[in-house]
Amino acid sequence: MFNDLRTQRQRLKPSAAAGYNRNQLVSTKLGPLIDKVNKIIVLAARGVLPAWRTAPTASVLRDAGLPSGGTALEHARIRFALRLRTLDAAHPLTHWFRAPRGRYWPNRTFHPAAGPILQKEGRKKPQRSTSTHGGSQLGRDTITVFSDGTEQYKDGAKLVGYGYAVYRGQTLARTGSGAINSISHVFDAEAIGALKGLQCALDILQPTDERIWMCIDSTSVIWCMRANASNTSQWAFLECHTLIDRYKVGIKWSPGHMGIEGNEAADELANTGANEGRTDDDRSAEPTISGIGTTAKALADIANV
Repeated sequence: MFNDLRTQRQRLKPSAAAGYNRNQLVSTKLGPLIDKVNKIIVLAARGVLPAWRTAPTASVLRDAGLPSGGTALEHARIRFALRLRTLDAAHPLTHWFRAPRGRYWPNRTFHPAAGPILQKEGRKKPQRSTSTHGGSQLGRDTITVFSDGTEQYKDGAKLVGYGYAVYRGQTLARTGSGAINSISHVFDAEAIGALKGLQCALDILQPTDERIWMCIDSTSVIWCMRANASNTSQWAFLECHTLIDRYKVGIKWSPGHMGIEGNEAADELANTGANEGRTDDDRSAEPTISGIGTTAKALADIANV
């Protein structure tokens, strides 16, 4: 009977030992250090818990809510890696990004992940929000930019892209689409698509044009365009801030999937850009902070297994 209860208890918690014991291969130089860290954590846990000396280490750590030494060090490594990938360009730690060069690895190819660089700029004062923008309100001498982004999965691969449609009055003038780095999210695609669309509108700007309007269906992107730029895709927001202030560009909310011609066209172009996978040779091809953060969280979850 006791054997049956013991077997049933083990089946209910199959990952107890796997989650708290070192189950990954590490360097022979790091192994003893990890064991020492683990010994200290276990000793602290046993000091505060009424556990028997023969209680399994995994059980003690689980009841104390503490990670093992290997898991704690892995989490610290992931946090430091995330910190390195989100540094300012002038930070003294950015030299860690560079691939090491030495005579012992003359033919070795290094492929470090390109990290986004934050630029410190002044914050802008938030403005009052605006209403929706329909096609019937477009003036003949008004340029309107509709932009959109998408994040989807196809055959297990993540696709992130953007699209924009530029109208002069009621006439479609230009369109564009593209993909960005898959280590990103739809928020990044929305921001980059808005910037690409605005740059395209400025290419066809004429002296007789009265004003440029940007129509975006994401309220969070609009707030970052109007006020403070987010950390992720910050470069795109800061470039938009410069162009918006220079050319007095207006921003309006265009609700998605409401039958607005320009918004629907931008949505289709975003899907096309994501599926075609064509990326520009600029910072849109680099991973974003939100994408790197998601990757770091996934690695931390794996370290807990």
